[in-house]
This record gives sequence, C-alpha cells and structure tokens, in this order.
Amino acid sequence: MATPILQCISHSPTKLNTETPRHESTTLALEPSPSLLSLIPKCTSLRELKQIQAYTIKTHLHNNPTVLTKLINFCTSNPTTASMDHAHRMFDQIPQPDIVLFNTMARGYARFDDPLRAILLFSQVLCSGLLPDDYTFSSLIKACARLKALQEGKQLHCLAVKLGLSDNMYVCPTLINMYTACNDMDAARRVFDKIDEPFVVAYNAVIASCARNSRPTEALSLFRELQESGLKPTDVTTLVALSSCALLGALDLGRWIHEYVKKNGFDQYVKWPGSYCDTQKSCCYPTTGKPAADFGIHGLWPNYNDGSYPSNCDPSNPFNPSEISDLTSSLQKSVFKQHDYFEAALNLRQKANLLQALTSAGIQPDGQSYSLSSIKGAIKDAIGYTPFIECNVDSSGNSQLYQVYLCVNTSGSDFLECPVFPRGKCGSNIEFPSF
Repeated sequence: MATPILQCISHSPTKLNTETPRHESTTLALEPSPSLLSLIPKCTSLRELKQIQAYTIKTHLHNNPTVLTKLINFCTSNPTTASMDHAHRMFDQIPQPDIVLFNTMARGYARFDDPLRAILLFSQVLCSGLLPDDYTFSSLIKACARLKALQEGKQLHCLAVKLGLSDNMYVCPTLINMYTACNDMDAARRVFDKIDEPFVVAYNAVIASCARNSRPTEALSLFRELQESGLKPTDVTTLVALSSCALLGALDLGRWIHEYVKKNGFDQYVKWPGSYCDTQKSCCYPTTGKPAADFGIHGLWPNYNDGSYPSNCDPSNPFNPSEISDLTSSLQKSVFKQHDYFEAALNLRQKANLLQALTSAGIQPDGQSYSLSSIKGAIKDAIGYTPFIECNVDSSGNSQLYQVYLCVNTSGSDFLECPVFPRGKCGSNIEFPSF
C-alpha cells in the first residue's frame, strides 16, 4: 500500500527549527523603516532584491520577521527557479517560521512548476505544530490540482473538514477545481451541495466544472439557481453560461445572457478585445484601458519537425457542413478541449516569463538597442532553451523586437529545443520598444 504523501517525513530538503535557541540574551529590537519596506515590491529583478537584502544584513535587519516576509513574498509572487531557491534558503534560516511565511512559500510552489514541494513542505509544517489556515489549504489544494494528486487532495479535504474550514470561501472553490482536475466531478458537486449558503465564487467553480465535463444542462441549471438566489453573476459566470448555451443550441437563453452582459458592463470581458498593435497605425486598446506592458500570446500551433505545419485549406473545395453532420454531436461534446488549449498556452506564458527574463538581464523595454545575442542569451538562461527572435520595423524604419518563438512538446506542458526555426532574421542590434 502506498504511503500517503502527507505523513511526516524526515528527508525533506527543508528542516523546520522549532527548538528554543541555546544562547538567550537581551538584544535591541530593530524595526525597518517604511521606506525600506516600500522598496522591496518595487524591485524588477532578483538581483535588485539581493541588494536590499544585503543592506538589511548590514543594518542587522535580516532576521526581522516583517523584512523576511516581504523578501520571500517578492520571490514567490512571480516564481522562477532562481527566485524560489532563494526564497527557500531564506525560509530555512528562520528559527521558527509562522504559518504566514509557509503560506507564502506554498503559494509560490503552487504557482511554479514544482507544486510537489509545497505538499512536502506542508508535511513538516504539520510535524512542527503549526496550525494551517484557510490560505494554507487554498495553495495546497491548487498544488494537488496541478499534480492531479487526488488522494493527497482528499487528505487535505479531510483535514479542512476537521478544522472547520471545508466551507470557507477560499477553500471551497479550490476543492471543486481540484476534484474537477482529477476527473471526479461527483465529488466536486458534493462539495458544492454541502455549502449552507453558496456564494458567487463557489457557483462559478461548480458551473465551470460542469461545463468542462460536457454537462451543459447542469451548468445552466446552476446558473438559473444562482439568479434565483439573489446573487449577481460575474463575468466568469456569464462566459461559462454562454458556452453552455452554445453546446445545447439554447439560442433564446443565450440572447438573454448576452443582453444581461451588455446591461451589466461585462462585455469588455466576454468579447475578444482588439489589442493588436500595428506599428504603422498606432494601437487600439481594449475598453478597459491600456494593457500592462508584457508579452502577449500570439498562438500555440502544431508544427512538424521540418518547420511545416498541418494545413488542409483548398479554396476550390469549400466547407460543406452537411458532410460532417454525423460527427456534429461528437464535436460538440469535445468543445471544452479548447479550455485545455488555452490553459496550456497561459501556463507556458507564465512559465517562460519573458519580460522578467529580459529585465533581470538588464534588458529593459525602454526604446534602447540591445544585441540580439544578449536577448537570446537572457531567455535561454531563464528557460534553458534557445528562442527564435522575430523583428519588425517601426514607423522610423528601426528594426525592433517583435515576437519570440519557443518550441514545446506535443502535450504543451514543457519547452524543448526547436528542430528548426522559422524564416527571417534580425540585425545584430535591435530595439526593445517601450509601451
């Protein structure tokens, strides 16, 4: 019988020191200035953070709980291998870490590509006597969802019940999502049904769960139940409900939801915003305003190893829906595979974190010119694989960074070396335009 992963273990890379220090003496308690603490979230790279950390060591603030929490929080907010390793080293040096610090570490691991370490670290937290809270369960259950670790997720669910947190507004939705990710839709529905007074986020989670599992009728039934309860649907609710209407061909209900969307100002979320920036015609932004300065996703496409790609477009042979009428029902049942596609693309974007990779190497979107080799090198150092850089020309005729190509495996879960790159080239020095 397999040993549960949540049992206390002694060979984890992290050791929690819960003993009282041998040498006790009266020391002057130093408090960090607000200006120092305000600088930490403004760091743009791990190198800058380490400079602040060096200053805290020099000024004897490196053991201050507030400072340590801020430093670790920065490392885990946009986790990379380097930042999480650094956070873990700081965490190991804390004699008696509290549950807030553990939650910060668990959040980072749950977001990053090593969620198992969050669960392993939690095993030792339990042995140390720390009591988990609702934020603890939220991060750990997300880690189980990413790992498809159903048994460990069930253990966490049982512990949450024991501690009276199973119907918490942070824990419930993550439990529903975890069971859905582990293909246990019945368990997900049971979690929702046991909530005495369901809230909007829980409705969103269970409605999305039904939709992803090709249960559109149940999703729309829950949507109506939400309306009757007096709760107000959000943009997430309406988006999933519209998708379910499309699956069922429920045109009248779809029109009603569309009108609701427009009436309540959700249309900027539901519609596809035109945010493509044409250097010759300036930019048009979404109705929500100018997007954050970061790389967007152009696409996640299949390619053959020789650089070609699947294509079956024949202008002399137009599409005839009647020829696939016997397949329509099957196609509709699999439409939510689209969710997996978009989820894979978003996960890969977060994993690459191109802007941070470049800014950490001193390459800023400031309109200055940088060598092509330094741009490629910064990205390769961050993700381990060589990118292809595509350039275009701005209105002044200057060559500038336009797109970054990265190759991934057929499951869309990780990067790999490209067998061949697209055609095109950049100069030896290119601009990184500001936005």
